[in-house]
Amino acid sequence: MPHEARLIGRGLDFSFDPDPAAVLFGYWYNGGIILDEELYQTNLINEHLSISLKAMRTERAIVVDSAEPKKHRRAAGLLA
Repeated sequence: MPHEARLIGRGLDFSFDPDPAAVLFGYWYNGGIILDEELYQTNLINEHLSISLKAMRTERAIVVDSAEPKKHRRAAGLLA
C-alpha cells in the first residue's frame, strides 16, 4: 500500500457457506480507490472470524453485510 494512501473505510462480508468471508480496507490514493483484501477465507466460524478481526487491531468501525442480524450481534459480543 502506498504510504500516502488514506484509509477511508473497512467492510466485512460474513458469507454463507461455501462462500468465503471477506474483509476489505478501502483507501483513497491519487484520485482513486484502492481495495486491500485483509481476509478471504472459507469455513470460518464466528469465534475464528473475531480472532482474525481482533488481530487487525482496527479502531474504526467495520461496515458489515446485513443479511443476518443475529450473526452481527454474536460477532459484536465476541469482539467486546
